[in-house]
Amino acid sequence: MMDVATEINSTLPSASIKLMANIDLTGYDWVPFGDENTASRLYTGTVFGNEKSILNLKGTKIGGSEATGLIAFVGNGARIEKLNLDVHLSGRNEIGGVIGSFEGVSCATVNDNPVITISEVHVTGDIKSTKRAGGLVSVVQPKEGTSAKGTLTLNIDNCSFEGNISTTGYRAAGLIGSIGNGATVTVRESSFDGNVEANFSSNSRYTCGIVGFFGNGANVQLYVENVTISEDSTFTSVSGHKSGGIPSGKIIKDANGKALLWAQDGANEMTEVTIPSAKYKVIQGVVSTWVEE
Repeated sequence: MMDVATEINSTLPSASIKLMANIDLTGYDWVPFGDENTASRLYTGTVFGNEKSILNLKGTKIGGSEATGLIAFVGNGARIEKLNLDVHLSGRNEIGGVIGSFEGVSCATVNDNPVITISEVHVTGDIKSTKRAGGLVSVVQPKEGTSAKGTLTLNIDNCSFEGNISTTGYRAAGLIGSIGNGATVTVRESSFDGNVEANFSSNSRYTCGIVGFFGNGANVQLYVENVTISEDSTFTSVSGHKSGGIPSGKIIKDANGKALLWAQDGANEMTEVTIPSAKYKVIQGVVSTWVEE
């Protein structure tokens, strides 16, 4: 598996792999697929787990703003399917169990609209960062933010994370750490069971079950269908700010009072919204029933 990662990062960023047996990475320091955030080094292939497991995937990134996960940086067409992951990851920024960063670097210059899919992937373990962490994905946001010319699309279907996520910074969540302007994300039939903790000296910290931070741009959308947060899950902001959000934001909770996501909505003070349905959408911090066309 380590040799495969080396080949992918050297010359084959679009290569696809299929697991034929469980893989135990005990004793190795994982080097993720897509190890550089440049257009030519993004991972764009398929990881087909074949319902097998990768165990003891351990990695540490301590320099710069480098991302890590099974995959560090992804590009258009990447797919991760039918895989079980046991991860133990730590680093400075953008740490995700499956994907560290989906930024769509090509969106900065062309009308590119990359699409990424994660399906039937189940992750267990622990993730630690200094900022931005997610059980499945850490960051979904065009590199150029609101000036980007394209839109990122992330589809998550029948996935889960079970374990602990902690950051000494901000934007941590059970499934996705942060969704920024220029992104459309759909999460279906997925779940989180565990603990999320943030400890930072400023206000900009969010700990939730689905998304830690959801931007306030006109071109950012989240669709959620049948996503569950276990009743035993906990969300903690250590230095005292309320878990789930800060002033000028909105906490969206499920019927059990669990913080699902924090949405930036431009309000003067923090508000709370309880979702009565298992199917909804969030656009610019506004929550409504999701009616499929």
